[in-house]
Amino acid sequence: MKLLLHAIAAGAIVCMVACAGKSTQGTPLPMLPMITSQPQNAVINVADIGTQATFSVEATNGAHYQWSSALFSGTGSISAWAPITAATSSTYAVTTTKADIGRTPLPLFRVEVLDATRTLSSTSAAASLSISVPVGYPFFTTQPAPVIANPGTDATFTVVNSGVPAPTFQWQKKPAAGVWADVAGATGATLIVPAVTVADNGALLRCVATNSAGTNASDEAKLTVGVELLANKGFEDGQTQTAWTTSGGGSKASWTGKMIGDSTATSRLTVRTGAFYLYLGNISGAGSDFAYQDVTIDAAAVSANLTYAWAIRVGSTTTAVGDVTLKVEIRDPLTNTVLATALTKDAKTHGSATSPAPWQPLETFNLLPYKGQTVRIYFTSASIASYAYIGVDDVSVVVAK
Repeated sequence: MKLLLHAIAAGAIVCMVACAGKSTQGTPLPMLPMITSQPQNAVINVADIGTQATFSVEATNGAHYQWSSALFSGTGSISAWAPITAATSSTYAVTTTKADIGRTPLPLFRVEVLDATRTLSSTSAAASLSISVPVGYPFFTTQPAPVIANPGTDATFTVVNSGVPAPTFQWQKKPAAGVWADVAGATGATLIVPAVTVADNGALLRCVATNSAGTNASDEAKLTVGVELLANKGFEDGQTQTAWTTSGGGSKASWTGKMIGDSTATSRLTVRTGAFYLYLGNISGAGSDFAYQDVTIDAAAVSANLTYAWAIRVGSTTTAVGDVTLKVEIRDPLTNTVLATALTKDAKTHGSATSPAPWQPLETFNLLPYKGQTVRIYFTSASIASYAYIGVDDVSVVVAK
């Protein structure tokens, strides 16, 4: 019996040495992880924003890891810890951003270390992430805003910087397919890109500020340049107007000669720009004139605008309100039904009694609700009994994406 007991005891000792952490059947036994090296606070220099801050932990019996970030209440106290997706190793790296500058309270991170059975765990101390900022560093208190511009117009970008001493500026541009390059002579707080073209679409602009405390680049601002959809926009090429469908009302055709349907219209309406304009009117008795063109608004559009100018010369001082009206409508090209009315003007209220009638400022109508659709841009003048001289000029549909 004594020999048997000695044999059992010896076997137990051998098992304890050779099978540590496992049952005699090979199943892992719960082993409490012991953290031997805690995560350390990370301090990143502001000039190194965009680099990674790395936190790490060391532990015995550690087999699984889960990092979490602190959630804060309105008073700044920790309200909860949120697990970080895919942060399941002994190290966790977070990429710093400008949003980390001056954050209060500081971002905090900690890790839960679990044993092989995921039964026992130990939680590390919290480690903070902070950004070191020199006094007078050239911060941008106003970042450049994205600009959507029509071809041929100027695009303006502006920044405000609080650096001390006052920093120098250098604007940079990165084409849609290209690299950052200095913009020659662009060394002020405001950058004007003159007469933008479609080639500028998608370009990024930024301002780099430098003083004795360091160098800082502003946020990137996108320049979006729209594409003109209308053929013969503005009616500036005279007689070649094949993209437009037109009809004359009463006894006059609205689309003859050089976009002017009646020779007397030249003394009633001046040309706004270029040499031509669309003449709708001089209707004697009931009738209507119209002109329209169909355009497709890209489904990816971020901006889509119809712009135009108009002018009305009252044909008679006895014209009653509602006798003659100008309408600008957005229609369904398949059914020709009206989807929206961009403008309604009656000649008596809005027309001029003097010759020639002045042109009104450009009107703008948002076509973005119709992105992914084809719409009909429809201009019409309608008369009940009287007549008026109605002009439309500088018509444009510009879509940006």
